[in-house]
Amino acid sequence: MYEIVSLQDDPVYRVRKETVARMINISKVLGKDIFLRILFPVFKKLCNDSIWGVRRSAVEMLPLIANICPVEIKNGILIEIFKKFS
Repeated sequence: MYEIVSLQDDPVYRVRKETVARMINISKVLGKDIFLRILFPVFKKLCNDSIWGVRRSAVEMLPLIANICPVEIKNGILIEIFKKFS
């Protein structure tokens, strides 16, 4: 899990892009609680990545991320992320 967290700062953008793309599968193994406490902050950071391909991967994962987030996060942080992307 902490290896995944360290990948958010990898200098190779493709690694960061794949980190976002694999978050749902990883969260299925780790559980919702660990996803929300540890991996969701990584997702938020990668939503603001300087490389468009990484941000695009985050956009593609947004609906799946929303499915596992509680209503408070959907109505707060995820709405703000969605507005930024639109």
